[in-house]
Formats: sequence, C-alpha cells, structure tokens
Amino acid sequence: MSSSAHAQLQAAIDAKAIDSTSASMTQLSSAEIAARYPANTIDSVARATAALDDVARARLQVAAQLAGEERACASIFFTTRCLDQARERRHAALARLRPIEVEANTYKRRARVDERDQVLAQKATKAEPVATSDAAKAPRPEALQPVSDDRALAPGAQSVGTSAENRAARSGTAAHAAGRATPHQARSAAPAIGRATEEANMAAFDRKAKESAQRQAEIAKKKAEKEQDRARKEAAAGQVSPTTTGAGVPN
Repeated sequence: MSSSAHAQLQAAIDAKAIDSTSASMTQLSSAEIAARYPANTIDSVARATAALDDVARARLQVAAQLAGEERACASIFFTTRCLDQARERRHAALARLRPIEVEANTYKRRARVDERDQVLAQKATKAEPVATSDAAKAPRPEALQPVSDDRALAPGAQSVGTSAENRAARSGTAAHAAGRATPHQARSAAPAIGRATEEANMAAFDRKAKESAQRQAEIAKKKAEKEQDRARKEAAAGQVSPTTTGAGVPN
C-alpha cells in the first residue's frame, strides 16, 4: 500500500471516529433535555424557568461542539463532508431543544397574563366596598315641593292678561323649579313640566293664530278699500266722459 493510500485510509478512519464521538455527545445532551421535559409537562413557572436554563446551556454546548468539530475537520482530507455532517448534528440537536423552549416561553407568558388579571380583579373587588360606602354617605335629595298654580303666578297675574299668558307663566315657573332641583326631584317633576310645556306651546300657537288672523283681516280690509276707491274712480270717469265727448263735436 502506497503512502498516499494509507493516508487516505487513516483520514477516513479518523473522520468516522469524530462522527461517532460527536454524535453521541450531542445526542446525549439534547436527548437528556428532551427526556427531562416531555411535551405538555411544563406545569409551573419554576419548571418553565428551569427548562429555559437547561436549553440555554445545551445551546452553548452544541455551539462549542460545532466549533471543535470544525477545527478537527480542517485537518481531514474530506473536509467538506466532515463539516456538513457536523452542521447536520447541530441542526438535529437544536431541533430537539426548540419545542421545549417554545412550550416554556408560552407557559410563562400565560402565567404573566393570569397574574395581571388576578391583580386587576383584586383591585376591582377592593374598590366596590369603597364605592358602596361613599354612596351610603351621600345625602339624600329632598323631595320636590309641589308648586300650586296660584303661587306659580306672579302677584296680580290672575287679574291681568289672558288665560294663555297665565299658562305660559306657570310653565316658566315649573321649568325654573326643575332647573334647581336634584336629578331625583327632576325625574319626579318631569310629568308636571311636560304638561306645563305643552300648555305653553298651545298658548304660543293660539297667539300666533290670532296674530295671523288679524293680519289677514287687515290685508282683506285694505284690499276692499282699494277696490272701492278704484270703483269710485271708474264711476267718476264714466260720468265725465260723455260731456267731454259732446263738447268736442262741431255743430
């Protein structure tokens, strides 16, 4: 056997030894992590934290092993094949670690959300008795005193003005009293205010109707006067016309 053939054979043996040794070390590390944390077994924040720590250490170990294998492959004749196999082992090891890392991070995020919801619920529970106590200490509104029609009117209003003006005065008094009342009193006085407002609207409508009728009557009167004046002028013109015509004809 020539020296070159012997060197190639020795290189192949060394590469095989590196492959088997590195594979066993990498699989042992990632296999240990996978066996320690099977799928759906992370059930506490402490276990999730421990799993993330183990995964981080395993990642460092995988990176260190890849660096050592790359240095070893540099001295071998079949360098490319050696590097490809080393990177495949790294990829397989990380693929075993990735699901554990995802499950641990998901559990910790869910735990943080649950903890935040519990804090908010506790704050809301503590705030309810305080709000109830404040509501109990609040003074109750006094009952709204009914306002009679006689007192609602201004002094002397019963003897002055029409009934429509009296209704408008009562509406204004009721609205003023509702403005000073508390919300409870305002709700109690709402029907009376509604009736007073309706009466005021009716009074305003009657007043506008009367004013409109008066304007129409004045217009009709002026129109009749114009017609009468025009008729008088036409009659006067008819009486003067024959005399003027006769005087203008020669004998």
